[in-house]
Amino acid sequence: MSTRRVSSTLMMLFVLGSSVNAFAQNNDVLDENFVLDEMVVSATRSEKKLLDTAASVSVITDKDLNQMHINNLDEAFVKIPGVYVGRLSGIGSTTSQTVMRGVNAANSVAVLVDGVQVNDSYNGSVTWSAIPVDMVKRVEVLRGPASVLYGGNALAGVINIITKDVDKTSVNLKLSYGSNNTQNHSLYVAGKASDKLDFNVNYEKKKTDGYITDPVLSSNAVIGAETTTTNTGAKRWIIGNMGKRQWDENTVGVGFKYHFDESKSLALDFTKNEY
Repeated sequence: MSTRRVSSTLMMLFVLGSSVNAFAQNNDVLDENFVLDEMVVSATRSEKKLLDTAASVSVITDKDLNQMHINNLDEAFVKIPGVYVGRLSGIGSTTSQTVMRGVNAANSVAVLVDGVQVNDSYNGSVTWSAIPVDMVKRVEVLRGPASVLYGGNALAGVINIITKDVDKTSVNLKLSYGSNNTQNHSLYVAGKASDKLDFNVNYEKKKTDGYITDPVLSSNAVIGAETTTTNTGAKRWIIGNMGKRQWDENTVGVGFKYHFDESKSLALDFTKNEY
């Protein structure tokens, strides 16, 4: 029995030593990928440094969103470990379900925009396309139960979206066009009406004619059909019915924020989303 205890201790020391070495070797990578002095509020509902937070929190900044060239905010979560947002029908999946750490129950992840919960009260889904990417300052993803702070909807975690403060007038215009008449156009305008009053206006349109959902391969050339090849290299044309994934969506929003002083402000936001 004594020998077994010594062997176990030696094995534990070896594993610990290996872990320390591995951390030392990857310390440079850690410093490059994480800003540990980033201030977060989701873990405790008060500002704390990420380094001083015991919870599992990931932060996505507006710079990250620009580099990823995303159209819908939920696309940014693909790089967050433990988070999955299903969008099986492309832009037509407005009521996508958020899964965190394998918990796929309805109303299990609370999603907030500036502290206001935006989950659907029936099934917990979130219309991600109704949240303009241009107005997001950062996103804090808190993984793990947080119902004590955020209520029963935070069983698996919290996604806290914090919008930008306006310090100067800015205009962002994006126009894109793709196959199957797929369009994504957006306009975001923000500015200061006075020293204490900020405003923002946004409009976004997403549209597509859909794609072939019942494909048939034809060995004869068909005008307007998509071209492909078989596993032997033979040329084929994809024909079928379009329209099962047609989509037309419009989002318009306006917001005002009045600053009483550096610590107090009152915000009013209105968003209308039709699809």
